[in-house]
Amino acid sequence: MSAVVAGWLIADRPASVGAPAVSATGVGRYDCAYVRQGELMLAGNSTTDSDTVALNSTGPDVAEVQCLLRRHHLTPGDVDGYFGKRTEAQVKKLQQQDHVPPDGIVGERTWSLLRHVA
Repeated sequence: MSAVVAGWLIADRPASVGAPAVSATGVGRYDCAYVRQGELMLAGNSTTDSDTVALNSTGPDVAEVQCLLRRHHLTPGDVDGYFGKRTEAQVKKLQQQDHVPPDGIVGERTWSLLRHVA
């Protein structure tokens, strides 16, 4: 009987308890913790200024892009570490606004735009 009760207790436990916010693929829930370092803005997920991030990329660099897009008043969707079509569209919008060829790929030039303190 105690095995049955233990099974119920485990089954009733919320999935979020003890579960990581981010999966092994880098997709999950990330927070934005903005910190200014000189003329650069960091969002607490990555410090890169050169790693290439593009459609279908995953992980902390993507979450950093998503946070920084939000800081630029753009709407990439959830900060989940997945670079989907919505994030790509908002990267293109940022690139267009700042007169950079809108390819939707975050490389050195776009990182510079994202990290610039306005």
